[in-house]
Order: sequence, then structure tokens, then C-alpha cells
Amino acid sequence: MTVRRVMGTETEYGIVPAMSSASTSSSAPAAALAPDSVPDPVLLSRRLVEAAGRCGSGSLPITWDYATEHPTQDARGFHVPRSRAHPGLLTDDPRLNITNVMAPNGGRIYLDHAHPEYSAPETTNPFQALLYDKAGDRLMQEAAQEAGLILYRNNCDGRGAAWGAHENYRIKRAVPFEDLARIFLIHAVSRQIFTGSGRWGLGQEVGPGSPAGFQISQRADYCQEEVGLQTTFDRPIVNSRDESHDRDDFRRFHVIVGDANCMECPEVLKLGTSSLLFWLLEEEEPDQVRLLLDSLIPPDPVAALRQVSRDLTLRRPIRLKSGEDLTAWQMQVRLRSAVCRCGARLYVADSTGLPLWPDQETRQVVDLWGQVLRDLALVARTADDGQRLSSALDGPAGRLEWFAKWRLLESLRRRWKASWSDRRLRAADLQWAQLGPESLRSRAMPQAWSWTTPEQVIQASNQPPAGTRAVLRAILIKNHPHNLASLSWESATLVDSQGRAHHLRFPDPLLPEGGTGHDLEEKIRSLIG
Repeated sequence: MTVRRVMGTETEYGIVPAMSSASTSSSAPAAALAPDSVPDPVLLSRRLVEAAGRCGSGSLPITWDYATEHPTQDARGFHVPRSRAHPGLLTDDPRLNITNVMAPNGGRIYLDHAHPEYSAPETTNPFQALLYDKAGDRLMQEAAQEAGLILYRNNCDGRGAAWGAHENYRIKRAVPFEDLARIFLIHAVSRQIFTGSGRWGLGQEVGPGSPAGFQISQRADYCQEEVGLQTTFDRPIVNSRDESHDRDDFRRFHVIVGDANCMECPEVLKLGTSSLLFWLLEEEEPDQVRLLLDSLIPPDPVAALRQVSRDLTLRRPIRLKSGEDLTAWQMQVRLRSAVCRCGARLYVADSTGLPLWPDQETRQVVDLWGQVLRDLALVARTADDGQRLSSALDGPAGRLEWFAKWRLLESLRRRWKASWSDRRLRAADLQWAQLGPESLRSRAMPQAWSWTTPEQVIQASNQPPAGTRAVLRAILIKNHPHNLASLSWESATLVDSQGRAHHLRFPDPLLPEGGTGHDLEEKIRSLIG
């Protein structure tokens, strides 16, 4: 299967009321977009979700069916009794009164705690996942304009609040969860050097007297545990929630530690390299897997995560349990090498010993992984700030979001003769992540690497990805919205003209080979007339 697997993204957005056009001009960095006091984000988020339902690409509000969700089931083999669970774990609590809108592409737009969230439909490779994630940005931006709001695709506001950009991967349940957790701890610590979106500020809360500066990852300071069931408090690097929305022989690995990327290259690599490492666990000999994990696991992944995020030189080594000292870059080189060795064993190798991967997506991801590691080696060699600003590093800047953002903010800091504590830099950081043409990123990074076109994004906003059960949800919300009583990722309840309920199940996220959903349409018509 290599890089191909069922995967998807979930993006929570920062939200504020729209300001005057003057506040978004290039002469006034985004200070007005980041007031110290804003209206209740829950009310703003509900307003946005309702606007999504009114937009031409939206749908009727729909009741989400939580019957198949199990937020207190832990992949480590136990279940937390609801009576003892932290309220933040009970995401299926009906008292939350969550507002839901189903997107025409089979995705979901809803209020998650205090943020509007878009859950993309199931996709089958990292490039398709990227496209449907970008489709979510378009749908959310359309709703924001309708509601008079501004959205930010980032993870924190500089005042202590944080929110997520999640990944989901379908993995064979035969893979021991301990191995899955360990390889992802290694990957999460080290992958941020190319997946980080960059952040102004050090620490969870930034204010007078707190340390000032810039770091690689927006999420690193908000992770407190190695493994845990929770997602909104004491956030773990590895989330152990065991809620597959799938057949019994697969699990859904839910990732909450990733940054919200605005550039496409880091997002493709975030999804693609993670998928390849899960493939490695599924296909490599167990003794080889254990040797790899034993050699690369750090004794304190939480501390290592923060160390890597704050090391803009990329040169500071991590002391591993094995006693070896490696940089994050060296850890990623070894992970990529392990993937290539396994590929060479399972597939035909070329004259250099590199595998001839069986699909284009895998070839692209592995090649891009190597290219970005070369970019990072160049950035590490050019560690002087002045050199980084003056040197011809446009290639890395078009592929590494944190580096591109740092170059922009550092240039502004020098122009303003300011320190890193200057809150204009915080404002510029936020405006980088603003959805829409006013974003600082759009103006500063016209040459960033891209695989999607505006036409493709429009199409993905309105059509589900072929071959997945998103097709079934799209049929239901397009053709039978008034008969649809409730919906979930894997089921639907329809009510016929006599008021009788009919429950439909579609547990497999993949349609049968060549499936189009027409058989579902025929079944629905036979049920409701």
C-alpha cells in the first residue's frame, strides 16, 4: 500500500469579527485583527457554522449521530468510565448542542468547543487529502464572508488559547499500539523541522516578562504528555482514543500534535511521511522495527519536542535512550532510510539500490522528503541570521513554512528596529495565517510550492472524493436532505413519508472497486419511496 491509505484532516480555525479594510492593509500590520479582547468565540463560531448552511455550497443543519462514537475507549486496552471521565473527553455529550452542517463534498462543518471546525471527507493519499483540506478553507472562508468574520489557519493566539489541526490515518490493527506510539513519538519530535508552521512567542502564554522569540512549531509548547486519551487539556503527543469508524481489523490513528500549515509542501510531507512510517510498521520485519525504535526513541519526548522547536539552527542534538546524540535532521534521515530499505526489499530496486515504488504518489513523497532534508542541511549550514536573510535560500523558503515566516518576521523586526517582544510581530504572525487574499503569506510567498489549482479546489468543495464512503454522504445530503434525520461517518438514519425510521450502515471507508453509490440511491428510494 505504501503512501496510499485512508486518511483525512480536521482543521480548527481562530476566529474574530471582521474589521475595517484599513486594518488589513499592508501599511497597518494585523494589530487590529488581534485585539486583546474579542467577543465570545463560541457565539462567533456558531454564527459561522450557521452561515455555512446558508451559503450556496452548504446544506441544511443536520443532527450528528454519536451512537458509534466512543470517546473514552483507549487504544492501550482499557475504557474510562464516563462517570470518572474529564468533561473535556465527552465530545458526544448531547448537552453540548453542537451545530452541524454537512458540506456537499461529504465533509463536516461544526462547532468544536470554542472553534469552528472543518472535518474533511475520507481520502486515499496525501495529495488528495491536501486538496480536500484546501477545499475546507474555501468553504470556511465563504461562510466567514457571509457572517462578517475573519478566520485564521493557525494553532494559537499568543494569549494562551490553543486549538488543533488534526490528522487521521487508517492503520492495520495488527500493528501493536506500543510500536505505533513509539514510532510516532520519534517522528513527531523530529518531523517539525519540515512540518512546523512557525510561531511568534515562547511558552503557552505570551505577555510582559515572558521570554520572547520565534520557534519552529506552534504546537510544541502545548503538549504536556507522551500518550493520552485527552485532546483539549494536558495534550499528549500521541492520542490514544480508539474510535475507528471502520471495520474491526483497522484502527484510526488520531494525531493532534501537528501544526496548521498554510503552505502546501509541509502539509503533503506531514501526511505523506507519517503514512510511510505506518506502512513500515505494517510491512517490515518485527525485529527490524524494534531495532529502529530502540535506536531513535528519546527518554523524554515532550522535552525533545520543545527543544527541537526552539532550535532555529537545527544543530542541537538530542540525547536518545540508546546513548547516541542525534539532531532532528539525522533522525529524519534514518527514518527515511528505513522506509527505503523496506521498499527495496519488497519492490524492485534501481541500480543505486533505491526502490522502484509502485505508485506515483509514493515516489513523489519520498523524493520530496529527500529534497526537503537537503533544504534543511543548507539552512543549518547558513545559521547566521544575516546570512539567512541575504543568501539565495528561495528554494527552502518555498518549501519550509517556518523558515519562510521567520525570514519575513525577522526582516520586519530589523526594519522596525524592534525586539522579538514587539507585538506588531505577533500581529504579523496572525495575519500570515489569515484566510483570504489579505493574508500576509499570500503577498509575501507567491512562489511557494503548490499542487492544487483554484479550479481543483472549487471542484473538491462541491464533489466528494471518488472511491470513498464520502460519496454516500454526498448523495444523502444532496438528494434526500429532508428525509435525513441524522448522520455520522459510518451511518445514516432516514425517515420516510409515514414517519418510519430506516437505519443505514456503511462501516468500510472505501467503496467496493468501481463503486459509485448508485446502489445506495436505489436502496434509499426503495425505503422511502
